[in-house]
Amino acid sequence: MWRAWFYERSRVGRWLYEPLVGAGWILMLAAMVFRHAAHGAPRPWAFPIVFVGFALFLAAKVSVLRKGVLLSFGATVFENASRPMKVCYAVGWLLMIAGFVLSFGPAPTSS
Repeated sequence: MWRAWFYERSRVGRWLYEPLVGAGWILMLAAMVFRHAAHGAPRPWAFPIVFVGFALFLAAKVSVLRKGVLLSFGATVFENASRPMKVCYAVGWLLMIAGFVLSFGPAPTSS
């Protein structure tokens, strides 16, 4: 409820919310890559999950860009995308979140 009010009725909300969400994802992906580089990935199979999710996400974003919408996040994508691209967008987000969470599991112990 607050997000809808903040995002739809406030110019400051649109100018702050969208870049902050984008920057948050960039920071999380950078943290995942850094952890892999510094400590090795305890679950390397999580990386392909993130990359598949990103590919689906990117496909949906490109379809919206082709319609002439240069800046689109969340609700804007769902307003301007076709039904298959809406599914790609949502599944892409879910896969990126799942891959990110799975990549930070405990390191395997060797006996």
